[in-house]
This record gives sequence, C-alpha cells and structure tokens, in this order.
Amino acid sequence: MSALPLPPRPEIPQVDPALLQAAFQALPSGMTLVDLEGHYIQASPAFCKMLGYSEEELRGLSIQELTHPDDWARQIRFLIELKAGSRPSYQMEKRFIRKDGEEIWAWLHAALLRNEAGEPICLAAYIQDISDRIAAEKALSRSLDRLAGILTTMEDGVVEIDREGNFIYANEAAERILRLPVETITTRSTNSNLWSLLDWDGQPMAPEDSPLSRALATRQVVRGTRFGLRLEDGVQVWLIANAAPLFDGEDQVRGALVTFLDVTETRRGEQALQQSQRLESLGLLAGSIAHDYNNLLGALIVSLEMARTETTPGTEQCRQLERAEGLAQRSADLTRQLLAYAGRGQGKKEHLDLNGLVRDMGDLLKVSIAKRALLDLDLASGDMGLWGDKAQLQQVLLNLLTNAADAMKERPGSIRITTARFTYPQGQVPLPIARKGLGPGDYLMLEVKDEGCGMDAVTLRRIFEPFFTTKVEGRGLGLSAMLGIVRSHQGVVTVESTPEVGTSFQLFFPAFSAHGKTHEPARALEPFQGRGLVMVVDDEAAIRVVASEILTTLGFEVITAEDGLEALRLFQTRGPELVLVLLDLTMPHLDGFQTLQQMRALRPDIRVLLSSGFADPDLDIRLSPGSVAGFLPKPYRVQDLIHAVKDALDGE
Repeated sequence: MSALPLPPRPEIPQVDPALLQAAFQALPSGMTLVDLEGHYIQASPAFCKMLGYSEEELRGLSIQELTHPDDWARQIRFLIELKAGSRPSYQMEKRFIRKDGEEIWAWLHAALLRNEAGEPICLAAYIQDISDRIAAEKALSRSLDRLAGILTTMEDGVVEIDREGNFIYANEAAERILRLPVETITTRSTNSNLWSLLDWDGQPMAPEDSPLSRALATRQVVRGTRFGLRLEDGVQVWLIANAAPLFDGEDQVRGALVTFLDVTETRRGEQALQQSQRLESLGLLAGSIAHDYNNLLGALIVSLEMARTETTPGTEQCRQLERAEGLAQRSADLTRQLLAYAGRGQGKKEHLDLNGLVRDMGDLLKVSIAKRALLDLDLASGDMGLWGDKAQLQQVLLNLLTNAADAMKERPGSIRITTARFTYPQGQVPLPIARKGLGPGDYLMLEVKDEGCGMDAVTLRRIFEPFFTTKVEGRGLGLSAMLGIVRSHQGVVTVESTPEVGTSFQLFFPAFSAHGKTHEPARALEPFQGRGLVMVVDDEAAIRVVASEILTTLGFEVITAEDGLEALRLFQTRGPELVLVLLDLTMPHLDGFQTLQQMRALRPDIRVLLSSGFADPDLDIRLSPGSVAGFLPKPYRVQDLIHAVKDALDGE
C-alpha cells in the first residue's frame, strides 16, 4: 500500500518589519529589548509611561538601575541561567524604581533572542503593571490579619460549619468555652457526641431548634438564642448565640457562621437572685404568719396558765389544762422555727468560740452519724470568736451533720467539719458570697462536707424551701430554718453538690473578738404589788386582754390601745398619770419605734417596756441609750411579764 501524497507546505509570508515595530509600539503592556550587558536598547511607549521615562532616557540605563535592590539578586540569577542556556526564559514578580523614585510592582516574562547561527543577540521582555493587584492583596492580607487578631482576642466563640454539619473553623474562645482543643473541634461534626443540647430550662432541645439549624433552614440570621450544652464530662455550659447563613456564588447555602457568648456565670447569678427573692418572699410570708400566730399563742398560753392556777392540782381539770399548755408550747416551738426561717427568731446571743462549739458537741455529733461515716474535724487555730445563740448554732450544726450522714447511706467515707477565718478586703469578696450580700470584713467559715449521694441541680434549687424534703420520713422546716438562723446571725450559706460525689455546706459568720459576756441566772419571783396606771399597746386583742388581767391582778390600773395612733391619743390626755407603757413593736399604721419617739417627745421620762416576737438585729442601733426600760420577747408566760414589769419599774 503506497503512502498518500502530502499536501504542499504553505509558504510562510514575510512580515513587514515596520508592522512588527507598529505592534511593538501599540501594545498596552510594556515591551523592552535589552543588550547582553543588561542595558535597554528599545522600550515600548507603555513601558516608558509605566516608569516615567522617555525612550531616549531609558536607552543606556541598565536593568539593575531600574530594579529594587531586594529583587535584583533573584533576577541576576535568572539572567545568568538564561545566558548560560540552562533555561529558555524566565518569569517573576519584581519591583521597578520609577523616575520619581516610587516603586511599582510588575510581572516580567523575559526570553533570550538568538540569530540564525544560534548566538544570543539580546533579551526581550514583556512587562505588565500589577501594582493594583499587589496593593489589593496587601490590603486583603492586612484585613485578614486584623480579622485573625479580632477572632483570637474576642470573648465570643466563633465557629464555621458547612451544610453537612462539619466544623471548618473555630477560634480560641470557642476552644475555651467548649472545653475542646481547636484540632478536635475542626475534625468533628455537629452529629458527633461532643455535647447534647439543652433549652434554657435545662430540658433536652430538639436539634432543629438550634440556632444553626434555624439559620440553615430559613436562610436568615438568627439572633439571641439562649440555650445550653451538656458536654461529654457532664459540665453544663450556657450560651447566647447568633447564627448567619453563608452562601456560595450561586446563592446556595454552603454553611453558617455561629458566634456564641458564655453566660454560664450570669445565668447562675440570675438563678441565685431568683432563688434569693423566692426565699425572701417565703421568709416575709413566714414572718407575717409567725407574728400573728405568736400573738395568739401568747394570749392562749397566759390564759391557760391563769386558768390552771384557779384549779386544784391533781384534778382532771388541772391535768387537761396542763395538756393544753403543753400543746400550746409545742405550737410555740413551731412558731420559733418559722421565725428562724424568716431570720427574725429570738435568742440569747453571747460571745462564743466556734471551735469550742464544735468540740463541745463532739460526742453528740459522733452519736448522730453512728456507724454510717467517720467524723473528721479540721479546726483552724487562732481567734474563732463570734456573737451568736449557742443553742441555735448547735441546732444548725446538728441539722447539717444529720443530713450529711443520711446522704452517706451505706457508702464508706467521711464527713469533714472544717473551720477557717477569712479577711476579705474591699473588692475581693468571693462572688458566690458577695451575691448573697456579704461585704468586706473578717469572717468565720464553718463547712460540713460529705462524700454522699449528692444532689442534682433541681434538688439543689429547692433545698431551702419550707417542708421540701427528699426523705420519706422528712417533715418540718429543716434547712429552711437553718438558713433563717444563719441569716439572724448576719451570715450567709453557700452549697455545692455533685451527684454521686458529695455535698459541701459553707456557713460564713461575722468574726467577733470582744470579751465574753455572761447572762444572769433566772431568779425566783419575789412578792410584787403594783401601783399606778399602765398602758398596754398591742394590735392583737387577746394579748391586750390577758396582759390587762395580769397587770390588774398585780394592782395596776390598765388602759389599752390597739395601735400607735390610738396610743398617742390616749397619751395626750393620760400621759402624765402613766407609770409604764407595754408597747408592741410590730403594729399597723404606726409601729412601736415611731410611737416610742412621739411619746418621748411629749414626756421624756416615760418608762416603756418593748415587746415583740421578732428579733431585730438593729434594735440597739435604732434605740438611743436609756430610751426603753426593757424588752419582753413573745410569747411570754405570766412570770415573764411580771419579772419584766418589776425590772422596768425598779430601773434595772
């Protein structure tokens, strides 16, 4: 088979040199010819304009003269390789020096031209001005650096997530907030078991309700979503997040950018405030109930006591009255618990040593926990004095220890009682106790810590509610009364608890280093005969009746008033005759303090015996020295009233 004949090769037309020269001159980019020594032979108008030289000025100038010094070493290497024949051409980005001294960036493509014999004759170069592109790249780089700096230093976490839920980017704040290294975050997806979603109430959140899912689904920015994450280690993190969809060039959602702020501490503060306000409201309610109940009990106890004195001892009638008195006294105990919860309980306060208080109860404490746990005491050295009611504080300690022992159940472990003394300067009070109102100063800390079953967050929020208990046999006020006792000592309580780990109660009391005070022992009632006019001022009618009967029996003439306003009206007319005023502190319209002030203004020497079922920690501050003749706590018995009246009139 013979080969097909090839078509004749077309003849290549000769290009007119004038045409080539015209093209050289017309190109929008620069063109140059350079001799083998590196001097410019010819330059296009575009190149001349680029550098600000005329073609005549350029002729004779060298490449090195027009090249930035920092770029010359790289270009001379290319030139050497080109002349040596190791490369046919080269290209590079370089800086030229203009005639006015300014720098411009250019892209250069150069090649060596040879004659028909293959000998090099000159260098031809194509030059394009890329200064605008370089400037834009530098501006973009600066913007990216600023953005990186912002993302690195900002408190908000930032993550980028693609449409499939894969994490593409996470900043350092995200690493800190999510408790995961960036490398771990960016190799996972939202479907990984990194955490579970929680709504603001702590309940499981559906994935479609997350800000990310809503932003992807709606193609709109989602702002201010409050939610929580339960991390792999069980820690709960609470966030406020914004999510914005990201779009590709075809307006399709390619992912989302999510920013989030850690508000865990803020949420805890809000919960603590809400709990404090709730407990405060319950305290006000308990105090109000206790006030009215106290008045009724006081009248009942005195009436029963007076009735019993009219009966023959040992008779059935006397026994029934004694039983009724006992029931009334038990009711009074409940009232004292209500007052303790409200922080208004009466008590006999004295200088105490906190360590001594714990040691004195050592045997009782060990019996209380029996064989359920080991008792470990860690008592601080130095001055551990405080001003308080010994019986109430012992009850607090016993209550906490009993609860700790119950929490231990059958677990092996110990219960530790720790005491310490702290001094908190201005601005350095720890946040958990500062939120509860503790200011700068010296404080004693009593901690009861167990290794028991612990409590979850829901239980922890309710432990100070009256009648709330986790025990089948639990009843009464429990920790709520304990809280009230601590408050009445101007103290605060903090609690930390973790399920299956244990619970720590920390009680903080103001330190008190004064010398101890002693209380006089109860003395027997001496025969007492009253004379003159006494006014009984109380908003409870039963109290006015029984107090009037007792005082009348003693020989006094008695007038009564149901509130401060009525007392002042009577005082206007009969004030000069009065030998004593029995004045209740808590009354409507005009309370005891206001009434006392106005009585003192009318008659400075009037003897006033104050009476109340509430403890007022500021009583000594609100009363000037010598302004009252005594204080009678409610509910009181017959002999309590007689003693108080006798002491007030005797000036004791």
